[in-house]
Amino acid sequence: MGDGRIPDGSLASSSTKDGNTPASNGRLRYTGGQSWCPSSGDATPYLEIDLGSSHIICVLATQGNPQADEWTTQFKIEFSVNGTSWQYFQSGGTDKASLALVFTANSDRGTIVRQFLSNVLLAQYIRFRPVAWSGLGCLRTELFG
Repeated sequence: MGDGRIPDGSLASSSTKDGNTPASNGRLRYTGGQSWCPSSGDATPYLEIDLGSSHIICVLATQGNPQADEWTTQFKIEFSVNGTSWQYFQSGGTDKASLALVFTANSDRGTIVRQFLSNVLLAQYIRFRPVAWSGLGCLRTELFG
């Protein structure tokens, strides 16, 4: 995402805190302003990435908001091949949100935290779903195949 191959229009979100925190700011190492941040009233926030076609994903990376003490401390991953039918990433079993794998994310604004997936996933669409945060569930993200 950081190299620009995924256009801004391919990033979407459940909400934004304000006009300075759009989904397009959710790229790892983005320093042109704040990161993506959901609205404080969004109970189930997500940052969605459309890869344009299905890709194998094996590593996730996250950072917090570079301009404020706001970052995601834990998140879940949802994925889809068609943008309609979604599954939670988990190490095995059924597709229940309560069984979804919870990833540990950030403890500050800028450190890059990488998650190596126990099983690779094939998807066109990925949703980072913050479930715990400090300040606000802000994110900058990257996907690696």
